[in-house]
Amino acid sequence: MKDVDVGAVIAGKYVLVRLLGRGAMGQVWLGRHEVLHQDFALKLLVPPRKALEDEKTAHRRFENEAQIAAALSRRSRHVVAV
Repeated sequence: MKDVDVGAVIAGKYVLVRLLGRGAMGQVWLGRHEVLHQDFALKLLVPPRKALEDEKTAHRRFENEAQIAAALSRRSRHVVAV
């Protein structure tokens, strides 16, 4: 992941508003959709450390996390939709 900062535009439509948190896999930002004027949480991945895991493994972990969150969000109003 390249260094990002407040005001950066991701995927041509999400403006980064503020950093919400960071962890081993990446950073979570509050992003605002430029056209819809709606807020979203955006998770940006940090490149994996070569010694720990390769990019393919990191991508698979991220997809697995998204699938689990999506399944949980259908069952509980306390989990964000993916």
